[in-house]
Amino acid sequence: MADWYQRRDELEYGMVFTSCWGTVKLQDRVEGDGSQWNALSWTNGGWANEGATVEPGDLEDKIADPEAA
Repeated sequence: MADWYQRRDELEYGMVFTSCWGTVKLQDRVEGDGSQWNALSWTNGGWANEGATVEPGDLEDKIADPEAA
């Protein structure tokens, strides 16, 4: 498993990860913070904007977008 906190400069819009919060898709960086990201959550077979934010340390494995499957 990659240490995404150490690799946080490699994170980009649209990347999908498993995380301690479930499957998430990065949207944009939280304003005023250099590390947190606003994220969509994979819920009921689709992406939902639930106002979630994630830290790079919350991210586990980078995966393919389940919507693209």
